[in-house]
Amino acid sequence: MAGAITHIIIANAAKRHPAVNDPKLRKMLSKYAEFLWLGSVSPDLPYLSAPSGALNWADLMHYEKTNGIVISGHRELKRVWPAHGTEEEILLVWLLGYVSHLVADATIHPIVECIVGEYASHKPEHRTCEMTQDSLLFNAQNNGNDIRYAELSSVIQFCRQSPYFGDLMTFWKLHAQKVYPTSGEPDPRRWFTTYARAIDAAEGGSGVAALFRHLGLGGNYIYRTTQEILAEHPLDFQKYYASVRLPNGLPGSFLKSGFDYALHNVIVAWNALFAGLSSSLQVATVVRNWNLDTGRDMGLPGMPVTFWV
Repeated sequence: MAGAITHIIIANAAKRHPAVNDPKLRKMLSKYAEFLWLGSVSPDLPYLSAPSGALNWADLMHYEKTNGIVISGHRELKRVWPAHGTEEEILLVWLLGYVSHLVADATIHPIVECIVGEYASHKPEHRTCEMTQDSLLFNAQNNGNDIRYAELSSVIQFCRQSPYFGDLMTFWKLHAQKVYPTSGEPDPRRWFTTYARAIDAAEGGSGVAALFRHLGLGGNYIYRTTQEILAEHPLDFQKYYASVRLPNGLPGSFLKSGFDYALHNVIVAWNALFAGLSSSLQVATVVRNWNLDTGRDMGLPGMPVTFWV
């Protein structure tokens, strides 16, 4: 997946972008921003909960019917939207955060694959690449500050303390069951709790939090500061961020060709989905059944890379 912080930054930048064309949507995205940010990392939450060898719900949400929860959730919200209230607005904002995760992965992962090779055979370098991009992007978008775990811990605490938290967990569970009916019982509360504990227990590395130590990758995956990257790993700065290989064969930078392009794609999807609450829309034409490692549309012949064809 694109790095966790990159997902939050994309969702945050999109919510305040003037290209979000409905004032009511912009107001909701800002009012319930913490739920938007939570949605933007939600497909990754189960990664820290699955015992070794057990079904991993995060894998389902990344590789099988990946747009299913969005299609099912949007259908339910559309049904009740004429009489919607705070609960439905929060559920929609979370779902749009979830959408931003899918769109960002489908946009950025083909770039990462061009840089380091396919994910299955290059997992450690994928993680190094993404965490380097995370740190540099966070620094660029946050006035030169570096990542600290409190940035995400505060979001988690806010959502957990909300009176609508239980409604959100029920919503997620219901639609996960509908999309994956033979995969056992999903447990979003456990996914959330395990994830929250991992964030709360994160240890600093050079003053920077080790936010995401993904299963199987060991304990050396900590966020480096921008200064550390530039001074000690200048080749990583060039290879992963400043001068990257793009799927269309052209050179580019992660900031422009990854972040800015993903931001654009997310906003296009949000506008369509919000308008589709009160008009005809085939959600699967907006959020496709992507393999989130490759950005390929598994629902079309030849599985084209949607954002890079």
